[in-house]
Amino acid sequence: MNNRRTLFLLLICVLGYGCQSKTEYHWVNTSKGMELKYRDHKIGTFLHEAENKDISFTDNIEMIDSSFFQITRVYTATETIDSVHLSIAFEVNSCSHYTIIPSVNYNGNNWGRGKEPKGFQHDDQWWTVSFSATPIPGATYFEGDAYAVAMWGENPSRPEDAFSCSIQPEEDKTTHYLIYPEEEMPLFYSARDRYSDGFRRKMSLGKGATKTVIAYLHVSELKPQHRALHSFLRKAWQMAEHDSPTVFEPEKIWKYERGWCGQNASFGNSFLIDYLRTGDESSLKMGLTCLDTWADHAVLPNGLFITNFDYILENEKDATLDACNLGTATLNFFEAAELARQCKNERPAYEKIALNICRFVKDDQQASGVYGRGWKYDGECVYREGTVGCFLVPPMVEAFQRTKDKSYWESAIRAYNHYIKQLKIIVNLI
Repeated sequence: MNNRRTLFLLLICVLGYGCQSKTEYHWVNTSKGMELKYRDHKIGTFLHEAENKDISFTDNIEMIDSSFFQITRVYTATETIDSVHLSIAFEVNSCSHYTIIPSVNYNGNNWGRGKEPKGFQHDDQWWTVSFSATPIPGATYFEGDAYAVAMWGENPSRPEDAFSCSIQPEEDKTTHYLIYPEEEMPLFYSARDRYSDGFRRKMSLGKGATKTVIAYLHVSELKPQHRALHSFLRKAWQMAEHDSPTVFEPEKIWKYERGWCGQNASFGNSFLIDYLRTGDESSLKMGLTCLDTWADHAVLPNGLFITNFDYILENEKDATLDACNLGTATLNFFEAAELARQCKNERPAYEKIALNICRFVKDDQQASGVYGRGWKYDGECVYREGTVGCFLVPPMVEAFQRTKDKSYWESAIRAYNHYIKQLKIIVNLI
């Protein structure tokens, strides 16, 4: 370690001790790196970069508040380097009891039949994830024996500043990483349940060139039901850039899709509304053609409805019909029936499709109130539990309003009570 770096780190150490009058958290310089302590308890260490004779670095640790820190690391190339791999690592002195990369990995993703990354390693290699895959750039979070620790990076302003993150829980320690340049290794999760070869961007530094990276570190004591997450998320939100949203009048955005992504019935309804507003015959034709095509080809004898045309085109008999799409399709077809009537093109089949879906789901409902969240074409429920079934509650209410059949209302009430109870459990866990 060069003399300049040693002096700088000692200065940070002194400043850290000077802050003890304001906070119990303080930094201590060690041979391993800058160590964060709470009183006499060692929490973790910002590790020194692995020795590289062609790169030197300095760290500046700024206290944002009593347990929230900004770490600015400046690298300087003493010689030209064609391929540079840099990382900021904070090693916590505890095994992990709860570990997440927001929107990517929740405690190892050990549930369901999906093929998303499981655990934190693949073939004995640690997963690395692009900053862009997480809502908070490069965020990692863990709960150890006594503390919750989160680390994340600065949102890149240039493509060449893109980076990645990794969290590596082991038996007696857990390490948070920010990695430069961007990579996704050992594989790249490129689409739902699909992988591509892993990648690493290339970064070079000329002699005398510098590279500045910023990490944010948040520490808090553990709280019941993972509520230490609240403080971390609040700090990350406060540090994020906030653009003023553009507000449009409803008349300008009325065609905006409502319902599940790609829900053709919603678009079909929008064309019918356009016809009613403008008299454009092409909108009427497109709307009815779309809705009629679904009505003619996606209805199953048991009342269920094929929610994806790929299933039809590929004759995929083992597909799953999910409650989210079914619920939205039901509402859309109730609406489509009314719109078609207003367009003087009666389509009683549309309402029949919606009622048949409601009838099937109502008959399949469990005593607990749960509907289910996925069925095979033959009506077998393959995914029963979970909160996705709540998408079928609004259609049940609509079915009652249209038919005055109280069984739909009673079904909706039982389901609502079940799913709101499940929601409260989830909120308490978060």
